[in-house]
Amino acid sequence: MAFGHVGDGNIHFNLTRPDGAKTSAYLARWQEFNDIVHGIVREFNGSISAEHGVGRLKRDEITHYKSPVEIELMHTIKRALDPDNIMNPGKVVSV
Repeated sequence: MAFGHVGDGNIHFNLTRPDGAKTSAYLARWQEFNDIVHGIVREFNGSISAEHGVGRLKRDEITHYKSPVEIELMHTIKRALDPDNIMNPGKVVSV
């Protein structure tokens, strides 16, 4: 399911189980499906992140889109603004 923000061209893809498909079969291939979508995103120099972060499921995936310098900057900002790691711990970067 594609949805997003028309004004800024931000499109989100929410992978959902097809009607009639078994949940276990869908979940067994969930990473494969995400790899396909995220591969296309990388090919077009897109991003999987948004203003609200990426959440736990995509936290480690962000390393495919951001340089090591950008990742370190994210960690530095997180530590500076949230030294006790109480704001959304583990959801944007792992401290």
